[in-house]
Amino acid sequence: MKRQERIAFIQQLISEQEITTQDELLSALHDAGENVSQATLSRDLRDYHIAKEKRGDRFVYAAFSGQQNPENPQQTTISGHYITRVAAVEFMLVIHTGLGEADLLANEFDRADRGDVLGTVAGADTLLVICTSARAASELAQELRHD
Repeated sequence: MKRQERIAFIQQLISEQEITTQDELLSALHDAGENVSQATLSRDLRDYHIAKEKRGDRFVYAAFSGQQNPENPQQTTISGHYITRVAAVEFMLVIHTGLGEADLLANEFDRADRGDVLGTVAGADTLLVICTSARAASELAQELRHD
């Protein structure tokens, strides 16, 4: 199975089943005759924006849900469904989420490869987003509040 076929298979699996671990994905791939290492699977998941999202009280694999920003096609918008509160402080944002969701939101930021975000630091329910400027932080806060 070529990489593109493997990715299509993984995307089909996660759309049809609630897959919660890489071991489950590896097992399904092995059952389909595809013997890949955990490192290869991790790389595939990262490169094709497949990450865990919260569904009810479980975290399951899903395709990344970011969308291009129509005003700036180079920038990807961040889904706001994890966000409970946003505050801009100089060139940083402090974002509050539900318990266990800050790292999921951090993954969205990190995968979005936005030019206005330098990096993220996630706790259990709080995410620090370091922006390129105070203006970028303010604009991003506005964007997140309107999502």
